[in-house]
Amino acid sequence: MEAGEVRAARLAALADLDILDTPPEADFDDVVLLASALCQTPIALVTLVTDERQWFKARCGAPMDQTSLDQSVCKYTMSEPDVLVLPDLRSDPRTADNTLVTRSPSIRFYAGAPLKTHAGVPLGAVCVIDTAPRPEGLTEAQAAGLKALARQTATLLETRRRSPRQDMDDATQLATVAEALENERRMAELRERFVAVLGHDLRNPLTAIDAGLRILRRDPTSDTAQALLPLMKQSVVRMRELVETTLDFARLRLGGGIELHRRTRDPLLPVLAHVVAEARASHPECHIVEELNLTEPVHCDPDRIGQMLSNLLGNAMTHGDVSRPIRVGAQTRNGEFTLWVANSGAPIPPDLQARLFEPFARGERPGQKGLGLGLYIAAEIARAHHGSLGVTSTPEQTRFVFRMPLLAH
Repeated sequence: MEAGEVRAARLAALADLDILDTPPEADFDDVVLLASALCQTPIALVTLVTDERQWFKARCGAPMDQTSLDQSVCKYTMSEPDVLVLPDLRSDPRTADNTLVTRSPSIRFYAGAPLKTHAGVPLGAVCVIDTAPRPEGLTEAQAAGLKALARQTATLLETRRRSPRQDMDDATQLATVAEALENERRMAELRERFVAVLGHDLRNPLTAIDAGLRILRRDPTSDTAQALLPLMKQSVVRMRELVETTLDFARLRLGGGIELHRRTRDPLLPVLAHVVAEARASHPECHIVEELNLTEPVHCDPDRIGQMLSNLLGNAMTHGDVSRPIRVGAQTRNGEFTLWVANSGAPIPPDLQARLFEPFARGERPGQKGLGLGLYIAAEIARAHHGSLGVTSTPEQTRFVFRMPLLAH
């Protein structure tokens, strides 16, 4: 499309969204928090650009709600096919005379991913800003993550299309508003709980690494220092798992779903066996009995199925009776792949079983560790594979079973 046609399409798309004249969107808070953490910048924004203004619909570390178009940097991002990186705003000819840059000594680095509709119409950007120049720009992983967040934000924007309300009576409108307020209250509670748990769970491995570094600094060759190295490695692995779980949850919250890379060339059996071996090594107090019998290829994402098994094993080791075996089984039969994990221990109450695969159900289970997202993400992995994940729980055994067709739909 020509520039004029793109402009007209952009304004029409923005006019179709019930969002411009609203306060910053809480639904986008996860986006800016993740963008800031991913790119290691103090400021992250979700912006929409009209003919006159740049609207800040979510922000992390920035007090602005909107700015005039002549001060917008995101307007340049919208015309880019990829992530726009400006290592130093003061030395780039497009922004050197920008009053927002010259009057704000703290704004020096910018990177933005274009925010586009499914039809490719540019609306704005998901961007990050740093307080100092960054000649190195972004890493490939950071740029890819920023693009992914922009795609998920665009998907979320589709839910904000204007809907006709003229035919709604007062009672219906009040019910709609009440439902929206209740949903927002629940989401706010979930976000607060999530941030609190994440901060708590990250603190322990960070403390362990910090203590280990102090000891290594004093006497790096001592036996004590050498013994600390594998413990510090475990702490790094735990932190990486927390970050990956957080990213999965954010993608799901933003409507992107679990991303799969289905293949049969990489056999699933070694992946499952490796997950079991890792669980044994990290929890030597648990006795895990495995029965893995895969006689046919499974068209799946082996890494995601391995992640599901790891989450189910983690759940069993946390809540099961560790004095009795945890049993893991997998088989291919009658065109179906089945994976199950069973443990002994106190049964799960029926009312909790109904909510077990919701995010943050951890708060209702005594002794739960972690973010409370393991079973939720496991269920989403099952759904992405067009399969099902269910649970049965009796005084004798709690058993999680995943089933999926061998061939993709």
